[in-house]
Amino acid sequence: MDLLIKRAQKGDEEAFIEIMNQYMPQMYKVAKARLKNEADIGDAIQETILSCFKSIKKLKNTCFF
Repeated sequence: MDLLIKRAQKGDEEAFIEIMNQYMPQMYKVAKARLKNEADIGDAIQETILSCFKSIKKLKNTCFF
């Protein structure tokens, strides 16, 4: 996973997509536990992914991803 994160930090969009695909089930479970509406769950996941994409270059320690 560290290698994928480092590649994503360098601008590799495919690496970022692969990371998000791996975390998608966990993100869905967390959103589903807090939100009941599927549209709200989708919005929350989308916002999370966008936030990660915008901030990934600032990440100093990959274990905190």
